[in-house]
Amino acid sequence: MGVTILDKVSPSGWTPSVRTIVRIEGQTLYFDRFLHMDYSVENAGEVFNAFPLVAGYEVEDVRVEELTADGNQAASNVLDGCQAGGIYFFHSKRMTIRNCVARYFPGDGISTQFVEEPVVENCEVYGNAELGIHLGTGALRGLVRYNRAHNNGTDGLFLCWRVQHARYEQNQSWNNGQDGISLGHKDTDNVFFKNVVTGNGRAGIFFRDESENNAASRNTFNENTIEDNGRAGGPGYGIRIEGATRDLKFTSNTIRGTRKGDKYTQPVGIYLGPRTDYVVCERNVFAGGMNQAVVNESQGSHNQLQEPGNQ
Repeated sequence: MGVTILDKVSPSGWTPSVRTIVRIEGQTLYFDRFLHMDYSVENAGEVFNAFPLVAGYEVEDVRVEELTADGNQAASNVLDGCQAGGIYFFHSKRMTIRNCVARYFPGDGISTQFVEEPVVENCEVYGNAELGIHLGTGALRGLVRYNRAHNNGTDGLFLCWRVQHARYEQNQSWNNGQDGISLGHKDTDNVFFKNVVTGNGRAGIFFRDESENNAASRNTFNENTIEDNGRAGGPGYGIRIEGATRDLKFTSNTIRGTRKGDKYTQPVGIYLGPRTDYVVCERNVFAGGMNQAVVNESQGSHNQLQEPGNQ
């Protein structure tokens, strides 16, 4: 069976070891490969049964289709998507995950790391402890379309380090614990087209706080629907842009909030943080109940935002 080995010094990310038990002799477990870190009892070392249910390592031109990866959160510790997901690919090229379900996994639903040309198409990911669909660690030229990511613990669609030249098209991301779509470290030159992002805990689209060299710049958003994100009465954003993020373009998106009594589910349509610049907003439709369509705290001088009369 598969297991994860870690301790409190090496608890997450790339520091745990995900391995397969090949035999057991008395109190000794034998694994298929060497562990890539040292773990100790003194640092609360442990072995627990979280591992990818379907995985490809260093493979090319493969497909996973018409399968359900059915996890069991209650019986396992949580492991993030760097080394595990209900469906997982690592150091691979041209893999397709199509018409699959990944649910109730004690981590991410679908995760791909160090990959080229991944395709995730018409899948449903829900009820996972962490992220829904997680492309990361240099994922190049991905295609993520027609998927449904909902009711996951943190984000529905998560772009990790260096997700570049991807296309996210006609996905639905709703009722996730934090953000519908999250971008951050060097996630550049991606296109988001006709996605629907609703009812997420904090923001529909969230740009994480990164330096200018590492920000999620040069991304384009066209004809997306971003509605009712945030908890009623608390901070909620259609789009929140943090960090020194630049060269973003938002065109013909619908950003809508709902008023419930004296509370708004999504009080701010678009928020620009102090270090943002070169943000273009044009022909977007702001509708429903929101306190402010655009909150512009940017100290940059090159933003092109819609005039209030056009909102």
